[in-house]
Amino acid sequence: MHLASIQMRVLGLMVIGTICSLIACGGGGGGASTAVASAQNPTLSTAIESVAVSPAALAMAIGAQNQFSADVQGTGSFSATILWSALRGSITSTGLYTAPSTAGSDAVTAASSEDPSKSSTVNILVTAGSMAAPLLSGPVEVQQLSGPYSASATLASGLAAQWSITGGTLLSAASGATVQFQAGSAAIATLGCTVSNGTGNASTQRWVVALPFPPRNYLADTKALLAANQGSISSEIASGNSATYYFTSYSLMGLAASADATGDATVMAALVGYINQIMAQAQPLVRNGATYQQWGPWDVNGNPQQLNTFQAMGPLARTAAIIARNPKFLAQYGTELSQIVAFVDQSIFKYWFDKNSGVYSDPGSSWLGGSIPWLPAALGGWGQYLFQVDTCSHLGMIATWMYQATQNPLYLEYATRVAKGFRTHITVQNGCWIWDQGTVPIAVGDNQDGSPDTSHSNRETMMVVAMHEAGIEYTLSDVQLLAATFTKVIWNQDYANPMFSNYIDGSNLGYRTVPAWANGVVFHGWDMVGKYSAQAQRVLAICDQALVAGTPQNLSLSSNTSLYGKLELSGALAWNCAQ
Repeated sequence: MHLASIQMRVLGLMVIGTICSLIACGGGGGGASTAVASAQNPTLSTAIESVAVSPAALAMAIGAQNQFSADVQGTGSFSATILWSALRGSITSTGLYTAPSTAGSDAVTAASSEDPSKSSTVNILVTAGSMAAPLLSGPVEVQQLSGPYSASATLASGLAAQWSITGGTLLSAASGATVQFQAGSAAIATLGCTVSNGTGNASTQRWVVALPFPPRNYLADTKALLAANQGSISSEIASGNSATYYFTSYSLMGLAASADATGDATVMAALVGYINQIMAQAQPLVRNGATYQQWGPWDVNGNPQQLNTFQAMGPLARTAAIIARNPKFLAQYGTELSQIVAFVDQSIFKYWFDKNSGVYSDPGSSWLGGSIPWLPAALGGWGQYLFQVDTCSHLGMIATWMYQATQNPLYLEYATRVAKGFRTHITVQNGCWIWDQGTVPIAVGDNQDGSPDTSHSNRETMMVVAMHEAGIEYTLSDVQLLAATFTKVIWNQDYANPMFSNYIDGSNLGYRTVPAWANGVVFHGWDMVGKYSAQAQRVLAICDQALVAGTPQNLSLSSNTSLYGKLELSGALAWNCAQ
């Protein structure tokens, strides 16, 4: 009874199972594409859900290649095969893409071979040649040993950025579009950003953040240079040769600027002592029955060498003006002031320009004290005799300082005529001053550009600054435009590696025998524009820092590394800081 009952139940279950099986299979008929659930194949259906492509976005150069990969997601048993296609470029069945030969946009699509309606598309930026440098943004100036500060890179889709820094510390991850950093104690901090697209194409951009840093103790620098080189300066002065004094004048100008800026008694005593020595080296020279004290040697006409004499006389006239302006110096060096003024007057103004007996004598002249053929009464010419612009510039400076020392209107007349003459040669271009070469002959193989060279244009720059300070002709706007010539045109816009072009129009054609950047001498006039431009002062201070450390790393800095270059630069930087 028990056994029969069990057998009936088993048979009933078998019948029910068969009926259910027939119902599940759709009745008695069968289809070949129908999935059948069984112990061997438990999946009841197949569905492709998505296709994902890597990388998801890309920027690359024309003709470059990139290997794409794709991941197919779905349910059931399905094929992972991908159908690849490219809009403009080409792509293999394995996903190796080659960018087209022209720049622009492109797209790569990966579709499921089993269900092509399921696909994913990657947008590609194709750039001409190498990748463009990244566009960086952030603070222009930050404080030393402070932060955090942020900088960012504008990245196209598919690009990755990697940051680095010198002169500071990164405070966030080095990768990503934005980075945080802290400034160090150096004068500059340099951020580097390398942008890549994952295919070997990369572009790096340096970006310098200028740090306001405490100015060096320029007086201490001047005193150290003076102490180390007193013997060599005295030896130069003992030569009695104006060609040597041409270079000695740079050192004396540096001492004069430092004494003027700081009122330091030690520097002033050294300066006055050197000037006494240099005046004592003059020799008597008779002309038209009058005796003058001049430095040799004489030129073919029996005159002192004009350019050398005029340049060497500059620091004497400047020292006279400093003594006259400073009550402390005037009380101590009043006698020396009179001696210096008399020496400069007889050597320059009386010898060369006296109305009746000077080299350029003109008894019929109607204006004060004599005639200057290359400075006519109306506006004044510029550079029509001998060394032309160089001599004119020195005359303008000497006359300006002599006027400050004496208030004699004769010197004001000379200075004003020179100033007006020079102004006629100035034009304003892009917010900067540019001036022509005047009538200075350009020797073959000498000036290869045709515009004033940077080294010798220091003279015009110093003259304009001196005249502005004396209230003669040139305004604050004028000297600011002159400073812009230095910061916008001559300087290479690189704080980390500052260099200065060979010519004031930015040209780097060769000058005489020197190559590009090697004529970028800035310590004898251009260094004074830092008083009117914070950017110029920063650039000059960075140069000075490199020179003091003894590590000039380019041709421009090397051209400023002489003793007199260091002395004049440190003096000018102190003068720029003084109010």
